[in-house]
Amino acid sequence: MHVDHLSPAAVAILLCSTFGTLAEEGAAPHSSEAPEPDLPTISAVVDIQATSTDMDNDPNDNKVRIREAEIGAQGYLDPSVRGNLIVALEQEYAVDGSTETDVHIEEAYVSLLDLPGGLYSHIGRKLMGFGRLTPVHRHHWAVADMPLALGNFFGEHPWLDDGVEIGYLVPNPFGIYLKLSAGAWNGSALGHVHAHEEEDHDEHEEDVVHEDDDHEEDHEGQHGDAIDWDGHVFTGRVFADLPLSDSLNAQLGYSVAGDEGENVLHGADLVLRLRCPETDRLVKWHTECFAFEGEDSSPYGLFSLLQVTLDEQWAVGGRYDWTELLHDDGEDTWAGTGFVSYHLTHTTYVRGQYQHREHADGETEHTVTAQLVWGIGPHHELPSPATTPSPRQHDACHDACHH
Repeated sequence: MHVDHLSPAAVAILLCSTFGTLAEEGAAPHSSEAPEPDLPTISAVVDIQATSTDMDNDPNDNKVRIREAEIGAQGYLDPSVRGNLIVALEQEYAVDGSTETDVHIEEAYVSLLDLPGGLYSHIGRKLMGFGRLTPVHRHHWAVADMPLALGNFFGEHPWLDDGVEIGYLVPNPFGIYLKLSAGAWNGSALGHVHAHEEEDHDEHEEDVVHEDDDHEEDHEGQHGDAIDWDGHVFTGRVFADLPLSDSLNAQLGYSVAGDEGENVLHGADLVLRLRCPETDRLVKWHTECFAFEGEDSSPYGLFSLLQVTLDEQWAVGGRYDWTELLHDDGEDTWAGTGFVSYHLTHTTYVRGQYQHREHADGETEHTVTAQLVWGIGPHHELPSPATTPSPRQHDACHDACHH
């Protein structure tokens, strides 16, 4: 659904009709107590951002916008079957200054948690389990914007698709949390949730503004581009959590995605966590690398994030981004980002962020972002920066449910 100037009344009617008949969330997955399939657990989270940049013709410059508002409902349909539904509303400014609001289903799937042989499965629409950051909702990220590599390969919107995923927790004598998963997906168009509507949108843009054409051409392929999958997409992932000491652990993953044609994307991720004894201080280093093999190009990309949690409320850090352009691997772009976050409660935080970026055409961009995220309901309760989920919580939250 694509809606211009969506009214609050229309949103309320939509959400009430959407969540009126779902089942309630009980205990967490793998709990020994069977939850009661009754009323749903309903929650909401809102991401508000204000951005100032020195780039010309950025429609979001010097504006406050609702980047995204999510309404979620989760519940157990059976003691071993859980339903998940996330409806997202995204607001964007057009080049003529008007606002456009998209309403779409971001996730709608059931989780079968107790299949024979120790398997589990997700069926329906969900964020793709490729790497560590892709399957995590953006309001849980440590930074306000998307890493350049993710935007280069997946587009400026989350990578989601409809299909089936099967996973297995591998028993082993070493006490290592080891998970394998594989999925088959429809291969939906990336870059925008409503790809089938972009033709009409592009025609409207041409009618409204022509003076921005040169600006768009200068930065074509540097933001919002995406892999054009050929037919169905097949994914695989292996993830391991290695306890190195009482205060240090390493989490490693490898992901692969390929289609019915010649496109293959590889990803490797590493997360190191160091806890300072008897304090809330946590040091986290998160790095992901990508390598794409296509018919016409084979670009690489990466991002590396360092975050230091100072106490239960304050966290600071920085991120380095670099990627070769998807359709021109002879060109690249990079950026450096610094941020500071303050958690008012478990469900509300504010963040300030600065980014310096060098575009492939040599142009320099400076961007300052202020972010406010607030949430209600247990599903979207945001852990403080000092909270680290257990490996099983990582599985339940797509390998990462916090910053």
